[in-house]
Amino acid sequence: AFLSRFAAWLFVTSGGLMVFLELLLLSYHIWPVASPLPALTRAGELFFIERFDQMLILTLLLAAPALVVMSIVDLALGLVNRYAQQLNVFSLSMPIKAWLSLWIVLMCLGSVVQFVTDHVSANRGLLNPLQKVLPPVKPPPP
Repeated sequence: AFLSRFAAWLFVTSGGLMVFLELLLLSYHIWPVASPLPALTRAGELFFIERFDQMLILTLLLAAPALVVMSIVDLALGLVNRYAQQLNVFSLSMPIKAWLSLWIVLMCLGSVVQFVTDHVSANRGLLNPLQKVLPPVKPPPP
Protein backbone atom coordinates (compact mmCIF):
# COMPACT_ATOMS: atom_id res chain seq x y z
CA ALA A 1 0.00 0.00 0.00
CA PHE A 2 2.83 2.38 0.86
CA LEU A 3 4.73 1.87 -2.39
CA SER A 4 1.63 2.23 -4.56
CA ARG A 5 0.63 5.46 -2.81
CA PHE A 6 4.19 6.69 -3.04
CA ALA A 7 4.27 5.89 -6.77
CA ALA A 8 1.00 7.77 -7.33
CA TRP A 9 2.27 10.75 -5.34
CA LEU A 10 5.56 10.73 -7.25
CA PHE A 11 3.76 10.51 -10.59
CA VAL A 12 1.55 13.49 -9.81
CA THR A 13 4.18 15.70 -8.17
CA SER A 14 6.80 15.12 -10.87
CA GLY A 15 4.38 16.37 -13.52
CA GLY A 16 3.54 12.94 -14.86
CA LEU A 17 -0.19 13.52 -14.74
CA MET A 18 0.11 16.66 -16.86
CA VAL A 19 2.41 14.89 -19.32
CA PHE A 20 -0.04 11.98 -19.51
CA LEU A 21 -3.01 14.28 -20.16
CA GLU A 22 -1.05 16.26 -22.73
CA LEU A 23 -0.05 13.07 -24.57
CA LEU A 24 -3.59 11.74 -24.38
CA LEU A 25 -5.11 14.89 -25.86
CA LEU A 26 -2.45 15.16 -28.58
CA SER A 27 -2.98 11.53 -29.53
CA TYR A 28 -6.47 12.42 -30.76
CA HIS A 29 -4.85 14.68 -33.38
CA ILE A 30 -2.73 11.80 -34.63
CA TRP A 31 -5.56 9.27 -34.62
CA PRO A 32 -9.09 10.73 -34.34
CA VAL A 33 -11.66 8.71 -32.42
CA ALA A 34 -13.99 7.78 -35.27
CA SER A 35 -11.20 7.08 -37.77
CA PRO A 36 -10.25 3.56 -38.82
CA LEU A 37 -7.01 1.98 -37.66
CA PRO A 38 -4.06 3.68 -39.39
CA ALA A 39 -1.91 1.53 -41.66
CA LEU A 40 1.31 0.69 -39.86
CA THR A 41 4.44 1.05 -41.96
CA ARG A 42 7.77 -0.67 -41.35
CA ALA A 43 9.01 2.44 -39.56
CA GLY A 44 5.92 2.34 -37.35
CA GLU A 45 6.59 -1.28 -36.46
CA LEU A 46 10.18 -0.44 -35.56
CA PHE A 47 8.98 2.49 -33.44
CA PHE A 48 6.74 0.25 -31.34
CA ILE A 49 9.39 -2.48 -31.10
CA GLU A 50 11.94 0.08 -29.86
CA ARG A 51 9.50 1.44 -27.26
CA PHE A 52 8.70 -2.07 -26.04
CA ASP A 53 12.41 -2.88 -25.90
CA GLN A 54 13.04 0.29 -23.90
CA MET A 55 10.23 -0.61 -21.48
CA LEU A 56 11.67 -4.09 -20.88
CA ILE A 57 15.17 -2.72 -20.31
CA LEU A 58 13.92 -0.13 -17.81
CA THR A 59 11.90 -2.78 -15.99
CA LEU A 60 14.95 -5.00 -15.70
CA LEU A 61 17.11 -2.11 -14.50
CA LEU A 62 14.64 -1.20 -11.79
CA ALA A 63 14.14 -4.80 -10.65
CA ALA A 64 17.78 -5.93 -10.93
CA PRO A 65 18.95 -5.14 -7.36
CA ALA A 66 16.13 -7.13 -5.75
CA LEU A 67 16.57 -9.99 -8.25
CA VAL A 68 20.30 -10.20 -7.52
CA VAL A 69 19.73 -10.26 -3.76
CA MET A 70 17.07 -12.98 -4.05
CA SER A 71 19.39 -15.07 -6.23
CA ILE A 72 22.23 -14.74 -3.72
CA VAL A 73 19.87 -15.75 -0.89
CA ASP A 74 18.77 -18.79 -2.91
CA LEU A 75 22.38 -19.81 -3.51
CA ALA A 76 23.28 -19.37 0.16
CA LEU A 77 20.26 -21.31 1.36
CA GLY A 78 21.04 -24.03 -1.18
CA LEU A 79 24.46 -24.42 0.42
CA VAL A 80 22.87 -24.49 3.89
CA ASN A 81 20.46 -27.17 2.73
CA ARG A 82 23.35 -29.18 1.28
CA TYR A 83 25.18 -29.36 4.61
CA ALA A 84 22.25 -29.21 7.07
CA GLN A 85 19.70 -31.50 5.46
CA GLN A 86 17.49 -31.69 8.53
CA LEU A 87 16.80 -27.97 8.33
CA ASN A 88 13.73 -27.03 6.29
CA VAL A 89 15.27 -24.29 4.17
CA PHE A 90 12.18 -23.74 2.01
CA SER A 91 10.20 -22.41 4.97
CA LEU A 92 13.06 -20.04 5.79
CA SER A 93 13.66 -18.80 2.26
CA MET A 94 10.39 -16.98 1.69
CA PRO A 95 10.54 -14.61 4.70
CA ILE A 96 14.26 -14.01 4.24
CA LYS A 97 13.83 -13.13 0.58
CA ALA A 98 10.80 -10.96 1.34
CA TRP A 99 12.62 -8.94 4.00
CA LEU A 100 15.81 -8.55 2.00
CA SER A 101 14.08 -7.58 -1.23
CA LEU A 102 11.91 -5.05 0.63
CA TRP A 103 15.03 -3.64 2.24
CA ILE A 104 16.73 -3.37 -1.18
CA VAL A 105 13.67 -1.68 -2.71
CA LEU A 106 13.59 0.87 0.12
CA MET A 107 17.34 1.46 -0.24
CA CYS A 108 16.94 2.08 -3.99
CA LEU A 109 13.91 4.35 -3.57
CA GLY A 110 15.96 7.53 -3.84
CA SER A 111 17.49 6.55 -7.16
CA VAL A 112 14.07 5.45 -8.43
CA VAL A 113 12.65 8.88 -7.57
CA GLN A 114 15.47 10.56 -9.49
CA PHE A 115 14.97 8.15 -12.40
CA VAL A 116 11.22 8.81 -12.60
CA THR A 117 11.52 12.58 -12.41
CA ASP A 118 14.15 12.57 -15.17
CA HIS A 119 12.12 10.33 -17.47
CA VAL A 120 8.77 12.08 -17.00
CA SER A 121 10.08 15.32 -18.45
CA ALA A 122 11.91 13.43 -21.23
CA ASN A 123 8.64 11.85 -22.42
CA ARG A 124 6.90 15.13 -23.25
CA GLY A 125 7.77 14.84 -26.94
CA LEU A 126 6.90 11.16 -27.22
CA LEU A 127 4.26 11.73 -29.88
CA ASN A 128 6.54 13.66 -32.25
CA PRO A 129 8.36 10.55 -33.56
CA LEU A 130 5.05 8.68 -33.65
CA GLN A 131 3.51 11.42 -35.76
CA LYS A 132 6.37 11.11 -38.25
CA VAL A 133 6.04 7.33 -38.46
CA LEU A 134 2.28 6.96 -38.82
CA PRO A 135 0.64 8.08 -42.04
CA PRO A 136 -1.88 10.91 -41.70
CA VAL A 137 -5.36 9.67 -40.87
CA LYS A 138 -8.27 11.20 -42.70
CA PRO A 139 -11.12 12.13 -40.37
CA PRO A 140 -14.41 10.39 -41.14
CA PRO A 141 -17.01 12.30 -43.14
CA PRO A 142 -19.60 14.12 -41.02
